[in-house]
Amino acid sequence: MKNIPYTSVVRSLMYARVCTRPDIAFFVGILEEYQSNSVHDHSKAANKVLRYLKNNESDSRSKHIDIKYLAIREHVKDKKVVIQHVSTELSLADPLTKGMPPQKFKDHVVIMGLSSTITSPSRTRIIVKASKVISQQQQPHRELPPSFGNFSSLQELSMNYNYLEEEIPSTIALLQNLTVFRVAVNHFSSVFPPPLYNLSTLQLLSISQKKFHGDLKDDMGLIFPNIQRLYLGGNGFTGNILVLMSNAPNLVQLDLTANKFTGSIPLSFGKLMALLFLNVNSNQLRSDDLNFLTPLTNCRRLQLLDIAYNQFTGEFPCSIGNIPALLGKHPTLKELYLASNQLTSEIPSSLGNVTRLLYLSLHNNSLEGTIPSGFGNIKFLQESDLSHNSLNGTIPKHFIGLSTFSRTLNLSHNFLTGALPSEVGNIQLLAALDVSYNKLSDEIPNEIG
Repeated sequence: MKNIPYTSVVRSLMYARVCTRPDIAFFVGILEEYQSNSVHDHSKAANKVLRYLKNNESDSRSKHIDIKYLAIREHVKDKKVVIQHVSTELSLADPLTKGMPPQKFKDHVVIMGLSSTITSPSRTRIIVKASKVISQQQQPHRELPPSFGNFSSLQELSMNYNYLEEEIPSTIALLQNLTVFRVAVNHFSSVFPPPLYNLSTLQLLSISQKKFHGDLKDDMGLIFPNIQRLYLGGNGFTGNILVLMSNAPNLVQLDLTANKFTGSIPLSFGKLMALLFLNVNSNQLRSDDLNFLTPLTNCRRLQLLDIAYNQFTGEFPCSIGNIPALLGKHPTLKELYLASNQLTSEIPSSLGNVTRLLYLSLHNNSLEGTIPSGFGNIKFLQESDLSHNSLNGTIPKHFIGLSTFSRTLNLSHNFLTGALPSEVGNIQLLAALDVSYNKLSDEIPNEIG
């Protein structure tokens, strides 16, 4: 994967999440955070998700996953690796892992060379990564240390991918300069951490994992007036958060994937002029129409809109005041996911005006009529899934002939007729083409060979 851009890999995983693999939803939600500022560790994490998908497809190969753990056991048995207990006096990292008496805490901080952190705002970041080796004689400390409240100048606290549990300590509320708080993929189990409600300075909040639950406060947008990026994916949150966040004017990215949120997308979301990513995939949102999409055309920077795997019903809007017609004014929209809802009627031809789209997913709805010939105008389209609908008629040659298709084109489980256009030979970089379970006839074009 070293020669493939990180953003490309993440977007492929996002598509897999929407189409067939909702089990990777909250992991992909974490990877999405770093599309604009990824480092090597993020690429390694994306690789792990790819290996998970690959091993899930081939049980015969998954048996090799545990080899590295067996190798460590052998090294310990052969005494090539010796695990020893380290006392508090010698464990300089203890201030970062547990509460300590004040004097010992200060002594350790001085020895680590971090004494200026307490008084100087120049060092304001703490990033704690998952431990690689755990002592056999000492259980890991699984709580977020209350002592973090001592870092009054702290601006960024990142503790993703660890084994932390219990509750977020109340002392976190003392960090009145904190702008970034990440504790995604740990083992916390509680309602939304109450101390966080006191951190009005937060610009980025990431608690994506599996065990947070319950309703959120009614005035979330007012509590976090500076919030720009909010990642709550993969939890069990309930209630109508979208109404709560419509008052957050600086919101850039909102990821609520795989929760139990209800309600719909409020019309007031059209006031979020800075919005880039809106992802509410896999919730319990519902609406009898898609009129809420129209105000989103005011979000001139919108790049990703994902409302897949919810309970939106009704006809696809076709009037001039609807989202497809106005999306043609969107120079930035690149990803549109409306799959696995209960949308009906025909696909508006005006959707072909969204010429900058890279990914289009409409599968698992009840759409009928023909595939708009205007889809051939989407000159940057790399992946599209229109499967499991009731589409009929022939396949537009200008659509299936788009040379930009490089991943998947899925038109299966419809009622498409006629011959497969010879223009299919133009998509030489396509990884997967599926036109099964239709009513196609005639010969397979020679261009496929």
